[in-house]
Amino acid sequence: LAATFSRHVIVDAQASAATDPDGLVPTAVRALKAAHGDELVVMTDVCLCGSTEHGHCGQPRGGQVLNDETLPLLSAMARAHAQAGADGLELNFGCPHGMSERGMGAAVGQVPEYVQMATEWCKKHASVPVMVKLTPNITNILPPARAAKAGGADAVSLINTINSIMRVDYDTLTMYPT
Repeated sequence: LAATFSRHVIVDAQASAATDPDGLVPTAVRALKAAHGDELVVMTDVCLCGSTEHGHCGQPRGGQVLNDETLPLLSAMARAHAQAGADGLELNFGCPHGMSERGMGAAVGQVPEYVQMATEWCKKHASVPVMVKLTPNITNILPPARAAKAGGADAVSLINTINSIMRVDYDTLTMYPT
């Protein structure tokens, strides 16, 4: 199993590198599938944060993610990955990027209605299976898991980045409260 996620060299507000059929991830998918064929299962992450200059998973304005502007970009990204040969797509609802205090990134995975809506959207535009990665940063994982299922997810992953009460300064290896 190979999973691809990228931090693109070229970033812009519209995530152009993420939606490019000849971009980094589709090129890597084609190379992996050419080298290993069906012996290798390749899943790709459908997320814009690695290709936007603002670093958010969606198109933000005024502290809110704008679904109408974000969904066409994610659709183009999903199509590019599937057409390149990806065997499946991952929706990361525990992504620690963005501004989770304003409903972006990890906070999306804490709202079952958002999980279901985004899963339904991805299934509508995807030609390959969709796996939903749920956030562990919630008191009860069942509502988002049920929402993913209701949205048509082919699989769920029940682990992701866990918020920490400490952070590490990697230069000094010193721990500090977050």
